[in-house]
Amino acid sequence: MFVYRDMTYYIILLVVYSILGLKESFRPISAKYKNIYTFFLVFPMFILTALRSVNIGNDTISYMSAYNSLSYMPNFVIVYLDGRMEIGYLFLSWLCNQIGLSYLQFQCIISAFIYFSFYKFFKWYSLNVALCCFLFITMFRMGGTMNVIRMYCAIAILIYAIPCVLKRRLGAFLLVVVLASLFHKSSFIFIVLYPLCIRKYNRVEHGFIIFSSIIIAYLGASFFEWLTTSLDLYEGYVNEERFDNMNHTAVFLGLLITLLIYLYAKLMGYFGQPQYGALVNINDVCIKKQSITLEYFCRISLIITIGLSIIGLTNNIMGRVSGYFSIVTLIIISAVLFNMRNSYMKIFVYGVIIFLYTAYFIVILLYRPDWNHLVPYEWGI
Repeated sequence: MFVYRDMTYYIILLVVYSILGLKESFRPISAKYKNIYTFFLVFPMFILTALRSVNIGNDTISYMSAYNSLSYMPNFVIVYLDGRMEIGYLFLSWLCNQIGLSYLQFQCIISAFIYFSFYKFFKWYSLNVALCCFLFITMFRMGGTMNVIRMYCAIAILIYAIPCVLKRRLGAFLLVVVLASLFHKSSFIFIVLYPLCIRKYNRVEHGFIIFSSIIIAYLGASFFEWLTTSLDLYEGYVNEERFDNMNHTAVFLGLLITLLIYLYAKLMGYFGQPQYGALVNINDVCIKKQSITLEYFCRISLIITIGLSIIGLTNNIMGRVSGYFSIVTLIIISAVLFNMRNSYMKIFVYGVIIFLYTAYFIVILLYRPDWNHLVPYEWGI
């Protein structure tokens, strides 16, 4: 019973989101109220993340120590030369430190930026905001915002690259990707999305992505030792011992879930949408260059996620990198469910989704509480 009390905040949110999500499945929120509705749903997750104790999250204490050490640095040049983190995160940390903000205040600023981006993401693309929030918690993306915060800063920035892809604005897309890489270098991999979305659909090309992933997974440590040394990234994660002693259960489960989502969407006709949609309208002038449909963007993102998940069978770091692309699963699940015509089948599928993801969330917290260290929850104020 004590363990469940430790999860009280999360369980309350899951219950509220699941009830509202069922209502949205049949009666979507009107555009007039979607802004405020989305804000109130995202706000509790922001509060739990921003005002958490340094004991919540595996890396929070390390981030706090790094932040507090900046007070002894006379200028940013020394901070950058002495730091191991990316220049964007270092500069923001140093600037807030110079202003005199405590680590908790800095944590609030970072969390506000991350959740504001997800607020925009849900508002722009979700057909069921409450279900997306439910999945955001249970798929441990909320756990990510409490742990790998530099990576989630990068993801928060990359959200603004999505409309650049859809509207085929290459310059703006590259700018956003570069900005994201200033917070986490691995986010530069997002650049592959643009050419894959713009190029005409090619089943053989997409099959080659999966085949290449299998080859890379087979090569294992030797490939990643070469790659990470070349990129100066994640070197400490690819030694032979880490590959040999890796627990594949969680990675395999993640790949299985991604494959099921892909099959679920394909069987329901979600990927039957065309690659190009309506003509782009810029400054009230309709130009000939057509926009990429959201459905096609999600399809390409999911194919890349599957490829990275296959590679992840021999290197769990790919589970992190795939997060840049797998975020679209929140949109896919809610959209496919919303478009189901049979009411009874919709209720059944919705119930299965809620049950499976709730069970996954609780089992992880009970049997692997150190994975993201979310319980017992403590306030930092």
